Amino acid sequence: MIRIVMNKFSLLLVVFLIVCFYERSLARDVPFQVGERLTYDVKIFGITVGQVTATVTEKAQVNGRETYHIVAVVRSTGAAARLYRLHDELHSYIDTETLELLKAERFLQEGRLRSYVAIDLNPETKSGTFYRETTGKHTIRNKFKTLSPTLDVASVPYYVRGNHFDGAKTINLNVLYENQVKTVEAARLPDEVVDLRKVGRLNSQVFKQISGGDITLWISDDEKRLPVKIVALSIKVVDWRVVDIVGYLSDVGN
Repeated sequence: MIRIVMNKFSLLLVVFLIVCFYERSLARDVPFQVGERLTYDVKIFGITVGQVTATVTEKAQVNGRETYHIVAVVRSTGAAARLYRLHDELHSYIDTETLELLKAERFLQEGRLRSYVAIDLNPETKSGTFYRETTGKHTIRNKFKTLSPTLDVASVPYYVRGNHFDGAKTINLNVLYENQVKTVEAARLPDEVVDLRKVGRLNSQVFKQISGGDITLWISDDEKRLPVKIVALSIKVVDWRVVDIVGYLSDVGN
């Protein structure tokens, strides 16, 4: 009797270990983990006007799939905050295996305007639903088509970090803008050294958007693959760059 019980216990233990191994194997090996917090100083003309904090808060289930729940908070600071109050909170849920976006929520406060946005994506049917509620405006509800994998602004750096594009000269990213997915092309440029006052000097891979926008991203060429610098063009007149919005990594927490 004892032998039968022990044999059944051993069988259950083996099944449990197989299931645990299978579940762990589904999650891609990525250079970030739950608890990672990245803080950026946002500057225009060298003047700090805001701060961005991105945190991997937890692992959460979305429609039966395991995701990383990433929260990015964007806010204006100092004199810029007195001129124009900006406080956006972006929630992105990305699949732990594919790193594609499955769900997004956005709580936006820009000046006197407040909005709530909810987005749900279905990779199997390549479709999504979009909901936007804004004070003083009509509520928007609609469906849209997606591509695979679909990303949003907050999840793009994590997707690039979790994939190695060492041999690629260009990469294509399907990025969600409001309720429309656009394919943008980015070129891999020669590595550069980024000198950060609070973090140090880091040799970095450089990815520059060459279609669908004008964003350049620097990823540290080490095991952490940190997004150390981001440049977004704000205004452009012909070929003359007028205003660059630059984000510099200022703190890394766990």
